Amino acid sequence: MTHNIITQEEDNYIRLDLLITGVSQRAARIFFDKEFVPVFLSKSINKERNKLTDLKAKRIINQKQWNLLYPRKGDPDSKTFDINLITTLLRNLTDLPSPKRGYDKLPFDEEDSPVSDLARLKHYRNDLAHIDDKKIENDKFTKAWTDISWAIKRLGTEDMAKECENLRVKDLNQSAVPYQGCSNIEEWHLTENPINTETNLKKLEDSMRTKKCVILKGLIGTGKSELALRYCYNAKKLDPTGIVHKLKCTDESMFERSLRELCKYFQDLEVRKEEQSQTDTVTDLIAKELRKRADYHHILLLDDLNKIAKHTIDKECEVLEIKRFSEDEAVEFLSYGDECQDNVRKHYKELAKKFSYNPKGLQIARTYMEQTKLPVKDLVKQLSCPSDLLEFEESMAVKEQITDKTLFHSLVSLIDNMHEKYKREGKEHIFEMLLSLQFLEVETIPVVLFEKFDSDVSLLSINDLLYEIRNSSFGTIYIEKRNSSEEVAEERQINTHDVVRLALQIYMTDKQGIIHTSNEKILRKLFRALFMLMDKDNHNPSDLHRHNLLLPHACAVIKHLKKMKISEKDKPNLSPTQDLLYNQLENDVHVVYVKDIIGYTFSFSEMYYEASSYFDEAKSDLLELLRVNDKKFHNDLLGLTKLISDPYELKILVEEKSKELFHATEEFIREHTLALQTISKDYVLDKYRNRDDVEILKGVLGNHNELEKTTHLVERELNELCMKGYAVPEERLGNEFMLSLLVSVCHTFGRRLFYQPDDIDWSLESTKQCEKNENMQFNRLSSCLTERSEMQSVLNFFGRKENPVKAIILKDIISTCKKRFNEKTDYVEFGVLKVLGAKNDHAKYLSAKMIINCYKVLFQIEQTEEIRLEAKQWGQNITKMIANNQSNFPSLEYSIGDLYFAIGDILEAEKCFYALLPKIDDNNKHDKNNI
Repeated sequence: MTHNIITQEEDNYIRLDLLITGVSQRAARIFFDKEFVPVFLSKSINKERNKLTDLKAKRIINQKQWNLLYPRKGDPDSKTFDINLITTLLRNLTDLPSPKRGYDKLPFDEEDSPVSDLARLKHYRNDLAHIDDKKIENDKFTKAWTDISWAIKRLGTEDMAKECENLRVKDLNQSAVPYQGCSNIEEWHLTENPINTETNLKKLEDSMRTKKCVILKGLIGTGKSELALRYCYNAKKLDPTGIVHKLKCTDESMFERSLRELCKYFQDLEVRKEEQSQTDTVTDLIAKELRKRADYHHILLLDDLNKIAKHTIDKECEVLEIKRFSEDEAVEFLSYGDECQDNVRKHYKELAKKFSYNPKGLQIARTYMEQTKLPVKDLVKQLSCPSDLLEFEESMAVKEQITDKTLFHSLVSLIDNMHEKYKREGKEHIFEMLLSLQFLEVETIPVVLFEKFDSDVSLLSINDLLYEIRNSSFGTIYIEKRNSSEEVAEERQINTHDVVRLALQIYMTDKQGIIHTSNEKILRKLFRALFMLMDKDNHNPSDLHRHNLLLPHACAVIKHLKKMKISEKDKPNLSPTQDLLYNQLENDVHVVYVKDIIGYTFSFSEMYYEASSYFDEAKSDLLELLRVNDKKFHNDLLGLTKLISDPYELKILVEEKSKELFHATEEFIREHTLALQTISKDYVLDKYRNRDDVEILKGVLGNHNELEKTTHLVERELNELCMKGYAVPEERLGNEFMLSLLVSVCHTFGRRLFYQPDDIDWSLESTKQCEKNENMQFNRLSSCLTERSEMQSVLNFFGRKENPVKAIILKDIISTCKKRFNEKTDYVEFGVLKVLGAKNDHAKYLSAKMIINCYKVLFQIEQTEEIRLEAKQWGQNITKMIANNQSNFPSLEYSIGDLYFAIGDILEAEKCFYALLPKIDDNNKHDKNNI
């Protein structure tokens, strides 16, 4: 077996993991056994059953913990309890005083009581579970180790304290620590109340021992995904050296995204950046990397496997059928395994039949009874009413997906009851959010999506929604905790189920004419939320993470909109009201924006094939909105590029052609002035402002705490920005918004949409045309970006053998970039300050890199001493700037070394390259191949 030398940060993680999962658990148990004497533990727990049942209903105790407290055979044993269960029992079943900050936060350093030490151990255990890269920095490790080891000493014994000391200095490399595997499956992904039986889990374990590939087959709601996740999680715990990864196979684009995520585990693996789908290529590369690690046990979980992805798996698979409950299993599940009287058992059997013995359906029924305190007899009677029977087989939207009418009759009846409850309480907006789940992917739905669902949505409403989802078993809520070098971020997410999504879809199909909402209205609200939450700023990892989380849901909403448009073709055309016209225009604008952002997010992940289709749709939708013939416009431009080869001649003709687009936009703005003003103001005020935005806006507004808390502007702040010249005046917001949207879609921030592989980019000309005609007083960020892209496209055009670049063109670009490098210009985006020139290091970096590239080519053409000295001076100036600002731009430093090399100054080039390489000495040996 091959063993890797681990880094210091990995060493820190392993030591802390061993300390927390080993010594600290035993220390906590010693204190627990003093409060709950082992010989009387069973009696103590039985005595508190009512209180524990209440904790289970509130999801404080999960099903797994419940099974430890009340095992089917024998008595409970504290040796099976982890730190979380120990803390929960001491917290709720004893009179011990709580730590000053409670059990859920790290106690103050001066607190040294047993309960404070337990809270410490619980905090660090949870913290460790959320570290994805399995690395801990030295300062964090030292603090954690000190806190935990002192807590162990106080709770446990002197021998345990010595164990801590020994573990701290033990040589892990000489202990042959094996390769540390990776996984994207964590404990919080598992369902709190599993619907699968131990029998199914054992069947899967047996199959996986003898087969390389196992397919789980079964009806919807039988728990296939849950079972596979649980097996993978258990396997990862037993053997942490392998790769255990879940691949999402809903469609080809999601499958490729999952594969690319898996590629990040392999440091040596590079995926080519080609503008085509690469699923086959990527799978081949991954298979090759896994074969290199053949000594380890790896598991790939392909979830929601469809026809597109099936060709990637082994043909010789064992098919394991996961069946619905038997009658006895259903009764045992509904009764939580408790003994019940014959008449109650009879009603449980009737209820199980109502839900077709479907595990997911019965889980929903069970939690519904718990929350409503409804006896099983009354629920059975309720579900027997004729009003529950739906004729949904007539619905084209869902009939092909329905496998069990009886199950869905019962589920729809429960949804109807929930709706009636919300109507009585005046909370139909919460029910609308619940209904929106039918249009989203079933996994990792970020809760932040609902914060922008409606302008009136409050935190209280969202908490009500999460309460309803959790307590109806419509889904699970979990907190994803991410550690980065800059921050620790916590994000609430929802996982629902296809059974729930279908039931909601059937309910809306049947009830849309009766209830005061519609699918169109819900989709509009989802588009609004995506419109407010997604943009093209991926500078911070947290923003890129948010966009990647929202991406599959944005794609799903687009698909549902297309289906709805197809189904509406046969409907009669009615005279629209003014409100309907506004709603349609607002939604059309939102859709164009969202499609453009989807394309950009795909392209940012180098998935250009998927990106291009969304870019094309955004362009076509926008031109249709402006009443411009997309096909004719495109063909006219294509004709120009075929006739003219010189880019400067072409530029003049393209600029003239682009006036058509600008004039169409002008006409559209005049026609819809008031509507665009309302749409743009809603966007400017309610748009999610990321951390950088908040810092910049706080700087010019003064320290407004509400901006930091709400992450969006309020009217007073917008007025102040307008007065200070950091935002477009309110009466011009609609104009600015529409022109910004045009530029964004036409050019999409450097990712050219109207792109012909052999032609100059023309879209810049429409941008310039907008600004010429408008007499712009504000600098748009898009203008800066399109200018930079034009320079790059000119270089690309002249860089070909048939069109060698001219020195005068390079000198023009160098001159322009030096002006941009030295200027301190503020830029707005969609009418509001986005970039402060004084702090725009990133723009300086891009200008500097462009200048370096031009000098390298220019010296090849002229090779004069004047150019050589000029280039060298520029390299030295940039080096000083980096040193003075303590900036970290390694790729720019590499480019400077490359420049020195190109002009023949080998010694200066070596200095740059060696400064970037790690220092090699006797204390830090590296493998030659790595170096």
